[in-house]
Amino acid sequence: MPGEVSLAHNGVLFLDELAEFSRRTLDALRQPIEDKKVSVARVNGTHTYPAGFMFVTAMNPCPCGYYPGPKCRCTDYEIIKYRGKISGPIMDRIDIQKEVHPVGFFDIEN
Repeated sequence: MPGEVSLAHNGVLFLDELAEFSRRTLDALRQPIEDKKVSVARVNGTHTYPAGFMFVTAMNPCPCGYYPGPKCRCTDYEIIKYRGKISGPIMDRIDIQKEVHPVGFFDIEN
């Protein structure tokens, strides 16, 4: 059966909380993102499914999600370890990266 990567063909594959996925899972995405197809090898044979999708993801800046604000209690080591879960090759396949800073509730105007 096709999985999420193939089901996202001609659409969007959105992974929220990217750093919470295992490194093995993220590294498995590298080839389908590049080749736009996924091959599944089983005893019965190899099946190839289309996987041309837009890869969109989001993640917090640290495990608690409050960095660099005063509510953040994460150590430098925890932040480096958290961000280190995303390998360089996966980051290279993300074309647009944007850091979004928090906005206070009372700072929002209509």
